[in-house]
Formats: sequence, structure tokens, C-alpha cells
Amino acid sequence: MSAPKGFTRRQFNSALLYGSAALALSGCSDNTSAGLDTTADTASATYPPLKLSLAQWALQTAQFGSTFNDNYEQWQMWLKTDPAKVLQGELSPMLFPEYVQQTFAIDAVDFVNTFYFDQVSNDAYWAELRQRCSDNNIVANNIMLDQEGYLGHNNAAERLQAVENHKKWIDIAAKLNCASVRVNAHGIGDWNSQLESALESCTALADYAKANNIVLLVENHGGLSSNADWLVALMEQANHPALQVFLDYDNFKWSETEIWQTEQVYDRYEGVEKLMPYTHSVSVKTYEFDEAGNETTIDVPRMLEIAKRNNFAGYHSVEFEGHKGDPVTGIKQTRDLLLRAY
Repeated sequence: MSAPKGFTRRQFNSALLYGSAALALSGCSDNTSAGLDTTADTASATYPPLKLSLAQWALQTAQFGSTFNDNYEQWQMWLKTDPAKVLQGELSPMLFPEYVQQTFAIDAVDFVNTFYFDQVSNDAYWAELRQRCSDNNIVANNIMLDQEGYLGHNNAAERLQAVENHKKWIDIAAKLNCASVRVNAHGIGDWNSQLESALESCTALADYAKANNIVLLVENHGGLSSNADWLVALMEQANHPALQVFLDYDNFKWSETEIWQTEQVYDRYEGVEKLMPYTHSVSVKTYEFDEAGNETTIDVPRMLEIAKRNNFAGYHSVEFEGHKGDPVTGIKQTRDLLLRAY
């Protein structure tokens, strides 16, 4: 079957695969809320409605306490050897869905795997977490996967191990009825070798995810993945219906040799323009707001216009990361800005 006019072959294949499953992938609920309506009114039907989710990372201090920020190396060691130790905050990750609904009236969540390393093999835990989503009318949209190895590693053994490490989280995502998982395409090597290695790994994981009716998402999240041209090349070469982008509006500091410590910056607006056609979900990164309620670093309304022009219909995930502000206040400011500007 050929793609209709106006669709790439890749977009059409994805629509065929996931269109019939859209209701099943809606998560644990019907995405309605008795409180604040977090689906923007688009009565003109020109654009898809705005859908909001909350990134669990926006409340990382409430769950980790100071373990992540005070001693990252110690946090990493505990995560591998005694993961319960990293959870020294006042909010239990099990209670995250109901906290989101009650505090923010947001009807969907993006989980983060590092809050759950101590529960990987506990099927009863995942059943309870899924039930809590359902009880609180929360859609389990996505799990963000970190600390499981480099999918773009130039060492084949390291790369294959990273692929295997990620599979268990795809299984968990299926148990939670998530629509997607987000991975990092971090690597070691030059531009082309990292692209080749990430292509191999991400295609294998996308095949595995597809079998579970899940979409594998690659985020622009450090290293070469934060260069929009590199990430577009990955999507184009893969041309896989279960492989798409988790687009962060601000992660555009990139390097061929470093993951984070780099000053090379890809223009964020150009990057969003290029990546939006491949995007399944969006991360709305915010840091600080002025007195009028506008984000001072990123032109969020401009980003929303790009999303609308591309008929983006996925979730905008709220991820306030301001180090000076209160996370609860910052999340509400981000939510309100999105609803006002869309």
C-alpha cells in the first residue's frame, strides 16, 4: 500500500500500526479530570488538542531527596548495588500518579525508571502502580529509561548488553499499559560509527517494543543525539514505525566526544522544526518565569506554533527544572503557560 499524498512512507506505516490501537494505548484511563481541564479548547478543529503529562523527573528531589544532587557518583553506585537507598525523599514513587492528579490536575504521567530500580522483578508492584493510575484517572504515557548502558557504544559486547538491559523496561511498560518508552542514543566513536551503532541497537529495541505494541522513542539528550541533523539521520535510516523521537525543547548542547560537558549548541528552534515530523512526545523544559508568567529562557509559544503547524497530536510533558524555584510552583506555571499559549 502506498502512502497518501502529504505523508512520508515512515509516517504512513506508523499510522497503520498504531492507529487501530490508539484507544488501547491511551493508558489507564479515559484522560478526563474532575479538576482543571488540561486539554486545551481547540473548537476550530484546526489543530489537535493540547494534551499534557507530567515528567516524574520534575519531582526528583521529592523522591530522591538530596542523593542525586549531592553526590552523583554515590547515587549511581547505590542505583546498581542497593537501589532503595537512592529514595530518601518524602514522596514515594508508588504515590506519584495520585499526587500528580491531586496537586496539578494533570491526567497523564511520564515515569522515570531510576525511581524503580528496586522493583524491577516485583510483578505485584507494577500491578498496584497500574491500578493506582486507573483509580486516579491517570494515563501512563511513557517510561524514560536511563542508566542502562550506551546504545551507540562502539564495543559490540557493551552495545548488546545495553540492548538487553533495556528490554526488561519495555516489559514493565507493557505491564503498566504505557504507549512508549524513551531511550538515550549515547555512544562512543565518531559521528558515523555512533550513528551505525545506535541504528543497530534502536532498531533491535524497536522490533522488541513493536511486539509489545509500544513505541521506542529516542530523545535529544546529550552527545550527538542533541544535534538535530544526527537524530534526523537516525530516524530516516531506521525508517521504523515503532521508532520515533521524544523531543526536548531545550536539549541541544551536543558533542561527538562528550555527553554533557560541551558548549556546542544547535539552535533550539531550528532543531525543533527539523525533529517535529518524527516526534511522538514532547518535553517542555522550563527554568524560570517572569512576572507575566512567561518562561525567560525558551519561547514556549513559538515552540507550540511549530507543534501546531506539524499537527502534533502527542503529549507535551511538563518538566520544570528550575534550581531556584519551588518545583510545585514551577510545574503549575509551566502547565498554565501551555494552556494559555496553545
